[in-house]
Amino acid sequence: MKRWHLQWDFGTAEIISTAGILKSCTFRLPSGGFFAPLASAPWSGRDDLGLELPGHMRELGGEFVCLPFGVGSMPSGLTPRWRTTACDFPQPLQHGICADEEWELISSSQTHIELRIAYPNASDIHSVRRVIRADSASPALDMQVSVYARSPTELPFALHPIFRLPEQPSAVSIRIPFRCGFTYPAILPPGISRLAKDVEFDKLEAVPLAAGGSVEFSQLPQGPPAEEFLQLAGATGEAVITYTDERARVRLTWDPRLLPSCLVWVSDRSLQEAPWCGRFRGLAIEPAAAAFDLPVDLARRPNPISATGSPTALSVRPGQPTVIAYRLAAEEVSEKLAAVF
Repeated sequence: MKRWHLQWDFGTAEIISTAGILKSCTFRLPSGGFFAPLASAPWSGRDDLGLELPGHMRELGGEFVCLPFGVGSMPSGLTPRWRTTACDFPQPLQHGICADEEWELISSSQTHIELRIAYPNASDIHSVRRVIRADSASPALDMQVSVYARSPTELPFALHPIFRLPEQPSAVSIRIPFRCGFTYPAILPPGISRLAKDVEFDKLEAVPLAAGGSVEFSQLPQGPPAEEFLQLAGATGEAVITYTDERARVRLTWDPRLLPSCLVWVSDRSLQEAPWCGRFRGLAIEPAAAAFDLPVDLARRPNPISATGSPTALSVRPGQPTVIAYRLAAEEVSEKLAAVF
């Protein structure tokens, strides 16, 4: 594994070749304070982890790219309106090879890096390129993913930033404008989800519970160990994550015409098998054209999310790359505004 570092007046960042992960970034705020919003798993960087783990799992945290997005298998307890007998697309690696294997360096400087990963010759995808560039005038990173195709295809795709989840309950506020929200339509391992299965909602402040009533999901963490997964369709292309005690926030922006949904994954000390061992805490905010983490064929066919007008796969064609631009920016929050969140 190789490592590269960016450094500019407003911050630093580390990128690794494994899964092309933006491993960490520390932003300097206008007050002079520092803000590091990305999560990192306790086991990240250990040499004794088996190679059977995908690359993004060995180095879990930061921000990486998933194509095709998904785990490749049909989950248990999938509700009838989602079921399909057609599931022929092979997905041996969670989230595709770009989230597993080593990326090669194309170019780099103190303020930018460009990486590339080639797909197997039999794949409809030829390669993926990734550029991370520091904004010379602010605490922000401008990023771009370019997908090059051999053949026309549609595949679920997602960006996968994972943010820190503090210990203090309700220390994080999230704001993500969207049109229609969905709870997970199957049994979500390890089976401790409190949310109602496969229901729709229209605001994060009132997500339905399995036991009845609703929960305020825009304030996290909620205290006990949790494992929850939501999809917000018809997203506007902006998510704001505010750390009230730190008086700082991170703003993630993207093109909703290409990635019309936002996945929200909360994993808070819930998974007990190795290497998790009940230790991981993270909040993933994932711009996506996908149907949760469900199989590729399911995402490419009509489904309850695509029926709302939000495509669940990214269309790519040979000749010109499909280019996805997005931005991660840190902002200071005044004491008055912090009290509001």
